[in-house]
Amino acid sequence: MFDNQDVIVMMSTYNGEKYLKEQVNSILNQKEVSVHLIVRDDGSTDNTLKILNEYQKEGKLEYYKGRNLGPAKSFLDIINSKSLSEIQANYFAFSDQDDIWKSDKLIRAINIISTSDEPYLYCADFQRIDQDGRYLKNNFHFTTSTFNQSVVCSYCTGCTMVFNYSLLEKIRIGKPDYLLMHDDWIHKVCLAIGGKVFFDREYRAVLYRQHEGNVVGSRAGLTQKIKNLYKRSHDQKDCMYKEYAEIMEIYKQIIPKPQLDVINQILEYKKKNVVSRLKWCLQKKFRIHPIKLAKEFVLGILFKFY
Repeated sequence: MFDNQDVIVMMSTYNGEKYLKEQVNSILNQKEVSVHLIVRDDGSTDNTLKILNEYQKEGKLEYYKGRNLGPAKSFLDIINSKSLSEIQANYFAFSDQDDIWKSDKLIRAINIISTSDEPYLYCADFQRIDQDGRYLKNNFHFTTSTFNQSVVCSYCTGCTMVFNYSLLEKIRIGKPDYLLMHDDWIHKVCLAIGGKVFFDREYRAVLYRQHEGNVVGSRAGLTQKIKNLYKRSHDQKDCMYKEYAEIMEIYKQIIPKPQLDVINQILEYKKKNVVSRLKWCLQKKFRIHPIKLAKEFVLGILFKFY
């Protein structure tokens, strides 16, 4: 294995000039670890490339340019890139372009996941801040850490993730054709193949910036929730079903039987009548607290847009 304290941090940028330096500096200033920062620019038209070039000239990061793919496919491109494969490390993390990391974020995660050689994914809580760095009231945050929980609600915030080389190897086995978000995909894959997920609920690892330019954010008022539900039932119809179909296609040979049985049931659920679908999604193994997280799962199964 490689040096225990080597971490590759992956960042995807897109017109991020305003907050980029603050975030890069917080990554480079991590305590007790050796950081290798790889950045893929997703087609920026502002001064993002100029900033990245300055850091690269100083030997502080490596970046490359690509066409606009959106954040999910951009991060997956880094995972499968030559740049990442040429650097030896035991641990890997994702970074947004506009947050601020706590200085012990990486070492805290490493101290937890270093206890296992099996696929292991760490994630943590976060503190919301506004565009000027002022603390905001935190929304409810939760990470599902068992496979059956992830079937109900795949919650795992990418900017808090740190995972080991064993999980990276599995992620690189194949690329999904359908991808909702990179963090959602890795969370699902880890649990589907029998890996571990640890949620550090007592630690806010990231100052998670909320502003009008966010590609993905945690704010969701009533209007936004209605829009999200509409999008889920139209643009993203069958999104969970499609991801599990991809997981089955790529990982079928290494998925443990209990997970395999559930995934097969997911892929067959539309063939069942409404009573059978209701009985299936209300099973004890799918109960999750707080219960509000299960409502969308039940509705998705009943109305066939899971």
